[in-house]
Amino acid sequence: MKDKKPKKIYNKQLVGVGVKKSRGIHTIFEIGNNQHELYRNLLLDSLEMPLNPRVKFYIFHFLKIFPWPLRGYLEASVCLLGKHSSGIEGWYPITMPVTGTLALWTGLKVGYPKYKPQSLTLKSQNGNWIGKVLHDDRAHFTLEFSPEDVDIPWRGILTTDTPFLLNSKLSGKINLMKPSVHKEKLYKEETGMVSVTIDSDEPWTNLFNTNELKAPGIFFQWEGKKYLTRDQKKPI
Repeated sequence: MKDKKPKKIYNKQLVGVGVKKSRGIHTIFEIGNNQHELYRNLLLDSLEMPLNPRVKFYIFHFLKIFPWPLRGYLEASVCLLGKHSSGIEGWYPITMPVTGTLALWTGLKVGYPKYKPQSLTLKSQNGNWIGKVLHDDRAHFTLEFSPEDVDIPWRGILTTDTPFLLNSKLSGKINLMKPSVHKEKLYKEETGMVSVTIDSDEPWTNLFNTNELKAPGIFFQWEGKKYLTRDQKKPI
């Protein structure tokens, strides 16, 4: 059955786009004091440094989106944790490859740094999950999730529903983007270790002293109905 045309969620949203089924890998790294200056320079000027600066890597596959006949797509990102003057903490994405044309177009409208990579994949392999961003014949970053019973320090604090803090066209303002969950049928997560391999010259790579990283992470599967919307009608 086709979904009814969704109502307009926020101003300038041309299509009410949402997710019905998704899965993916995400992991988070803490940043040491010696890299705080670079971290501050990479953040938006309108955002404050959080108490505990962190970098998030993820590769998600939105397998089923709505309204019909939109197709699923993959999205990846490297994000910095930032803090708005209102006290809200959220993710500021500094790179965001996507495979969907509509996801690219609508995302750029509200401040996501989206682009179409050469390829973006998320596949199961020998009990692990491997996601890879390939662009300009280089694997900018690869995530490999291996199931393991490990402690996740940020579990339940920083989740897939933590908001995005995006650059607004209005000087000194941000667009606060937050998923709006209308229904949840299934949420399963598996803990494990995530190996991150970096092959990029982008400035964010200097936050790390090596191009081979490893940290606890999560592989999740989700089903339900979730809108991807701006949390406020106007930038804050």
